[in-house]
Amino acid sequence: MKNSIIEVPFYADSIQAVRQESVVWVILKRVCEALGIDDRSQREKLKSKPWAVGVLITSTAPDGKDYETFCLDLDSFPMWLATIEPNRVKPEVRFKLIAYQRECGRVLRDHFFGASVGAPAT
Repeated sequence: MKNSIIEVPFYADSIQAVRQESVVWVILKRVCEALGIDDRSQREKLKSKPWAVGVLITSTAPDGKDYETFCLDLDSFPMWLATIEPNRVKPEVRFKLIAYQRECGRVLRDHFFGASVGAPAT
């Protein structure tokens, strides 16, 4: 079974994810690019985190080509975002990082599993 990359709109960006049965995997590279941070160093950092669940997944992009990419499971994704200090990213993307930290996990979960009951307003 081929995994298709799903684009989930988030503000002016698009978060890429792959769904395998009941697990959603977020493609790390695209999020790192949007935040202006190095995806390779983030992958290395995640290797040392016992809560991080990451895998390499081969998936088919909208261009029809297959790509192998590092993905983080949806439950680990907000925790990873919380490890990024806003004062360590470029000033022009700080607002974006804070928006990702506040809302991104919920937006992805709602996209794949439907709106949460009693989700906090942002």
